[in-house]
Amino acid sequence: MHPTNNLRAIDLNLLVVLDALLHERHLTRAAARLPMSQPAMSHALARLRLLLGDPLFHRTRGGLRPTPHALALEAPLREVLAQVRRLLAGAVFEPAASRRVFRLAMSDYGASVALPPLMRCLRRDAPGIDLEISYASRSGMIAGVADGQLDLALAVFGETPADIRRAVLFHEGFVCAADAGQGVPVTPDGPLARPPALVAARPAQPPAEVDAARAPLAHAGPAPPRRPPGPAAPRAHDAPRRGPRRP
Repeated sequence: MHPTNNLRAIDLNLLVVLDALLHERHLTRAAARLPMSQPAMSHALARLRLLLGDPLFHRTRGGLRPTPHALALEAPLREVLAQVRRLLAGAVFEPAASRRVFRLAMSDYGASVALPPLMRCLRRDAPGIDLEISYASRSGMIAGVADGQLDLALAVFGETPADIRRAVLFHEGFVCAADAGQGVPVTPDGPLARPPALVAARPAQPPAEVDAARAPLAHAGPAPPRRPPGPAAPRAHDAPRRGPRRP
């Protein structure tokens, strides 16, 4: 019988060692993380290699490079360890009795959509729970969740790390509206294909969702200029172009 098929023959502490090595990618830092001595960490790694029948890591100048087998174990291993910690904690979350403060990050649009129903739910079912709301970039939200600084992030995300749990709350699309009395055609080759300007909250990060929605339009042409947000943004494209004033 292979040793991994007999749980009594396995030191489950080795799973904690493997998780630390996968997180740090460095033998000395992984030993300090647990903490344990470096010789003990080296011995534990040797036992893991024997147990799993794989080198798991290759030494490099900067530390350790995981093998494909080790990388495949990373996400399920962290989930298993999280379940074990929850099992040992034994605490059951009771919203009505909780006095916990949850730290959330979201955009202003996300706050306008999600907070009203969430606050109604909390007032009804969990009046002792408080929320700390912050605003951050998408990369900042992901980093905050990964580091434990945030409990939840609400945004439009692309790829996220495998160890971050995610869920789709709702799907949304774009709608183009026009004054019927003006006779403006809302067609792929109309103003939608070449709007006068797009408002960009962060000039260095163009509105990717808008660009993605415009991409299938056959006559989209080059992207329109970006304008900063604010009261003047809707009128910015109407301002006449003027040359420098002459004295």
